[in-house]
Amino acid sequence: MRGRLTYLSEVVLTAGLLFLIVPNASHATDAAAFLGRWDITISQMRDTFRSSWLEVKEGEGKLSGKLLWKWGSVTAVRSVEVVENELRVTRREWYEDKPVDVVYKAKLVDGRLVGSVKNPDGAVLHFTGIRSVEKVDVSGTWQLTAETPRRTFTATLVLDQQNGQVTGKCTTPANREFPLQNGKLEGAKLSFSIPFERPGRAVTAVNCSAEVRDDRLLGTVQPEGRDRTLRFTARRQRKWGEPIQLFNGKDLTGWGPRDAARGFHWSVKDGVMINRPPDQDILSERQFQDFKLHVEFSLAKRSNSGVYLRGRYELQLVDDYGRPPGKHSNCSIYSRLAPSANASKRPNEWQTLDATLVGRWLTVVLNGQTVMDNVHLDGITGGAIIPKGALCNNEADPGPLMFQGDHGLVRYRKIVVTPALD
Repeated sequence: MRGRLTYLSEVVLTAGLLFLIVPNASHATDAAAFLGRWDITISQMRDTFRSSWLEVKEGEGKLSGKLLWKWGSVTAVRSVEVVENELRVTRREWYEDKPVDVVYKAKLVDGRLVGSVKNPDGAVLHFTGIRSVEKVDVSGTWQLTAETPRRTFTATLVLDQQNGQVTGKCTTPANREFPLQNGKLEGAKLSFSIPFERPGRAVTAVNCSAEVRDDRLLGTVQPEGRDRTLRFTARRQRKWGEPIQLFNGKDLTGWGPRDAARGFHWSVKDGVMINRPPDQDILSERQFQDFKLHVEFSLAKRSNSGVYLRGRYELQLVDDYGRPPGKHSNCSIYSRLAPSANASKRPNEWQTLDATLVGRWLTVVLNGQTVMDNVHLDGITGGAIIPKGALCNNEADPGPLMFQGDHGLVRYRKIVVTPALD
């Protein structure tokens, strides 16, 4: 009864809020206002599958998009258009073995999407969307390396970012320090100059620009007055905390079901965490932002599972030994990114997974082989949750680890998280 009352209360509250805010939508919304990536929260749901994702692009004068709705894969949509200030996204779906065009409609209200979709079965779902905003901060100590035709140049950068302005210094191996000038961060683009001064010579300004990939910089160096540019890379010296053993090898302390209202059959036997398929997902009570993860797992033949980083990015685990890698293979980001190689072992063998997630940048090592090297996560994957304590689907929030349990037999025996300190 309590669950039913909670559900009805949410429906009433959602309907009331929509009634209050939709009439205030802008009278003239330009299509450009809808461009970008959106984290979607479905309002009234009886289950925990409330997270979705939308991307709207413009190219050659036309709008296009991709949509992830609740679970499954990210797919391209049939059409995207703006009609009378309303965004309309049409996707081809299947209902009773027939293709049906489903239209998702939304308006902008105070910078948010507020909309609804009518399912082929007649049910209407309301949703809201917030912009998926990535935080970029270059503050910290970086080790810079630049290759010249004659030698390799190294230096240490210390950067401090305040409201898009970047200050700091550059220190050479000979301990000569030079202040940074004109430091600026625009989105993920960093630029600054270094006035190098050598005895008996005029000051030479070196202009630098780089793309920020969280703990990596990829950029170019150009001395003032010269046409030649040199490429450089830099890595941030990130500080890490103490490793946390999330699984004690004895019981499920620190873990719980994805949905407390459903059956839950995970157990621990001989130091191994194991599901009883078809089972629901299991998630950690602790939540993390940026971290390093070490997991040891074993998959039964033709089985698959998944490790959800922050509860929203599924790192697919699947028995695919000897097959070509793809967007649904072992250590893929499900339906989004394929690993560079298949490093899988045979079914029932123990495998090791090491992942480093900083911001939206991910590196994955499977069985000692790097299969993803600082790849970018554009958005959530199907089955993502809204972490406990969060108000909506927001990729900027920390989240738990979640292991998928409904697709086959899987075993986990070591789960260690090392959180970032800064």
